[in-house]
Amino acid sequence: MITASVAPNLVDLALLRLTLSHIESKHFKVAPQIPLEVLLVLSANQGSLRLSELYRRVRATQAAVRLHLRSLEMLELVDEGIDPSDRRARRIFLTPKGVANVRRYAEDSMRVMAQLGPEKAMHDA
Repeated sequence: MITASVAPNLVDLALLRLTLSHIESKHFKVAPQIPLEVLLVLSANQGSLRLSELYRRVRATQAAVRLHLRSLEMLELVDEGIDPSDRRARRIFLTPKGVANVRRYAEDSMRVMAQLGPEKAMHDA
């Protein structure tokens, strides 16, 4: 799982990315980056969510999320299984490979943001 030192930054990154994605969609009429959002939302939620909750948090259509989930499963980044607390519900889990990829993404993103620095980021805003 993700280490404690990365987790708070990763949650912030996931929330920032989701917010920016929806702003981009609103102003530029482009689709959000659903696969990345799925991975970040799962990571920000201890690596798994019920399928219904994932649909809600990604804020995309069920069909769009389901399509991208299949791709992520083929890449072995996520897996679908039965929710242990309710055997009727489906749950999506990050695989170890998915966790590693999200960790690398977060580290690379943090490096880029650190290079900008607070003054540069505020100046460009």
